[in-house]
Amino acid sequence: MSKERYRWSDSDDLAALYLYKFRDDHLPYKRKGIAGSRNLPIGSLNIRIENFRFLGGQGGLAHFSSQSKKIFDQYHNLTEPELRRLAFPEQ
Repeated sequence: MSKERYRWSDSDDLAALYLYKFRDDHLPYKRKGIAGSRNLPIGSLNIRIENFRFLGGQGGLAHFSSQSKKIFDQYHNLTEPELRRLAFPEQ
């Protein structure tokens, strides 16, 4: 029996980009809670954060998706409040 892969949305990538840039210090919930609220495996979220670390030139994991590259290029210069509003609009 094969396990279905998680399909990342732009919103999920925005959350991972936010966590790469600003961690969860400004949020009312932690990384594990963010993953759980999105039905996203915590390991997958951690890997995606490492992909953004690579795209930001800080090491990380080089095998990133084209969607993650697009999100990084479009949003990596936003301030913490700007990116938080996009990544966590329910907050």
